[in-house]
Amino acid sequence: MKKYYLFSLISFALYSCTHSNQEEFTLDSKDLTSTIHRINEQSEECNLPNQRGCAQLEASYPTIALGGEKPNQSLLKSLNDSIYALFVQPFIDFIPEESIKKNATIPQLKAAFFKKHTIDQKKNKERIGYQLINDVTAPFISDVFASIQQKQMTYAGGAHPDTEILYFTLDLKTGKTLHPYSWMKDTNAVKEQLLKVLKKQVNMDETMDLEDYGFFISDREFLLTSNILIEEDSVSFAYNSYELAPYSFGIFDLKLPKSAVQFNH
Repeated sequence: MKKYYLFSLISFALYSCTHSNQEEFTLDSKDLTSTIHRINEQSEECNLPNQRGCAQLEASYPTIALGGEKPNQSLLKSLNDSIYALFVQPFIDFIPEESIKKNATIPQLKAAFFKKHTIDQKKNKERIGYQLINDVTAPFISDVFASIQQKQMTYAGGAHPDTEILYFTLDLKTGKTLHPYSWMKDTNAVKEQLLKVLKKQVNMDETMDLEDYGFFISDREFLLTSNILIEEDSVSFAYNSYELAPYSFGIFDLKLPKSAVQFNH
C-alpha cells in the first residue's frame, strides 16, 4: 500500500477572506461543524456459515461546514475536496486496475471494490476474504486548520492485513497541507521524549537499546516521523508497521503534551 506521509503544523494566526461585497470575513472554529458519511456493506458470501470469500467494506469521511445565519459554504470547498481525495486514495491503491478518479462517487467506489472481489474470486480456486476499512476523521479543528486522521486496513489474502495510520493537517481556507516538522523549535528534545515514550510503551528499560529489544534501529538511529497529528492539548507521532520493527510489534502511535512540543508559530 502506498503511504502518503504529509506533515502537519500549528499556527495561531487567523485567516481572513472577502465576501462578494468586500466585507471582511474571519473563520471561527466555534462556527464549524463536522458531518460523518459512512459506508458499511458486505458481499453475499458473508452470510455463508463459513464466510469463505466474504468481502467487507467499511469506510467513513467527514465534511466540514460553517454554521451561522448566512453560512459561506464555498469557503470550505477546497478543504472538503482535499479530505475527500484522502478518503478515495485507499480505493485507488487497492483497485489500481479501475483507474479510479479522485472525485469518484460513493456508488462508483463501492462498485469498483465489489467488482474486484468478484473477478478475483473467479480466478482463485481457494476463495479468499476481502476487507477494506478506511476511516477518515477530523479530531481537531482550529480557526486555521483541520487535523485529519486516517486509519486504514486492507486484506486480500496473505499472512496478515496491511494497516496504517496517516495524519494530515489541512489549511481551512485552501485545503492545502501544512507542515509542522520544520516549525518545531527543538527537534532533538522532542525526539528524546518520544524515545522514552516508545520504550515505556513496550515495557523496555530506558537504558536498553532499541536494537537489542528487536527493533530495526538503535537508539542513535531513531528519528522523528513526519506523520504528525496536532490536537487541542497534544501532538501525536505515528510510526506504521515495519518502520521501526517487525509487523508483530504493531503500529506505534506516540503522544506528547502540546506543551512539550514547542512550535515557532
